Amino acid sequence: MKFFSLILLVLCFAACKDDKPRNYKDPVKVVSNPSIRPIEILFNETEFQNDTLQILLKEVGLCDNPNKPEAVDNPPCSPRFFKVMPFTKKEKVHNAFVVLIKALVGNFPVRRLYVYQREDKRLICVNQFLANLIEFRDSPSGYDDLVMVFLEEYKGTDYRYTCVYKWNGKKYIYNSCEEIDHAKIKLASKDSMSVEVKKIIDRLGMAN
Repeated sequence: MKFFSLILLVLCFAACKDDKPRNYKDPVKVVSNPSIRPIEILFNETEFQNDTLQILLKEVGLCDNPNKPEAVDNPPCSPRFFKVMPFTKKEKVHNAFVVLIKALVGNFPVRRLYVYQREDKRLICVNQFLANLIEFRDSPSGYDDLVMVFLEEYKGTDYRYTCVYKWNGKKYIYNSCEEIDHAKIKLASKDSMSVEVKKIIDRLGMAN
């Protein structure tokens, strides 16, 4: 894994535009295209928008009692720890949704994104990512593309890979890497860089 990481970092200097100072936050992009919907989840809400969202979290077993103490390792069903969002207009949120989970919940050091779809009246987790969701994009399939930031720690330094996942009819699959540490990858290098980044994601078990 370290060998591939070293190769990637060397390639990054040659393939990325405008080397920028490292920023450990994922800034929200300002875009005019309505098909691109950047998001920023701060987990600072105190109530769910409706009771359905809390019911869904209980159904998939991510949390239980909303009134128990707010311990981050085993939290209550609260928007301070979980964000439920639809990823398609073809189905109601009751049948298809993603859950972004706050870092440290369940003793995971980073944010997680779970994708659920109902099959035969039962909610199935079709994807799990160790990543932060930063953007939805409209797709001809009717199922949004997901843009996520994956984090790798290498020799005490964090490296961030901004990647796109697309719906294949049953789950989300890797499509490409667009940025490394907020620096956009040049088009000529995008295919080869995307392959290397996927190797890192796979080796670290950050997507399935």
